[in-house]
Amino acid sequence: MSGAQGGCATATATQTPCTQEHVFKRPAPYPRQQKPQVPEHLEYHYALRQYGLPLWPLQTTPHAMHPAPPPLPPQMPIDQAINEELNQRERRRLTRQSLQQRIKMKQIRLLQRRIERNTLEIKSLQSQMKHLERLMPRPPQQLQQLQPVPTYCQAQQQAFELYRPYL
Repeated sequence: MSGAQGGCATATATQTPCTQEHVFKRPAPYPRQQKPQVPEHLEYHYALRQYGLPLWPLQTTPHAMHPAPPPLPPQMPIDQAINEELNQRERRRLTRQSLQQRIKMKQIRLLQRRIERNTLEIKSLQSQMKHLERLMPRPPQQLQQLQPVPTYCQAQQQAFELYRPYL
């Protein structure tokens, strides 16, 4: 017999590709951050800075870690009015967006809680159903299928009839 048909397997046949491919890789010593983390309370200011808009709250209360951007170059009065109107619109839009995001997150959390509650309720109802099914009496159809247990005399007679051809 050759190794392919049976008997001993060859050395290459015993080494599965899984054992060769599967190597435990060590995780990186520390997580690499793609972009700097922005504290939640300053996200709005960062967004305003990103669009080049004045950071009015930070200008009134200078913060040591996050200084206000350099002042914009002097503009014509008409340009300034248009720019301020645009800034107000942008601020409103950003606050609306952040509020909408917060509302959506709250809605998602509420839905998740509702789903968890419903799954727990379903599980408890299923267990109650099983318990009640065990307690319920069997329908008469199942009771009729059961055959009456023969008495001792009948059992003896049946056994005698079974073995009659051999006697």
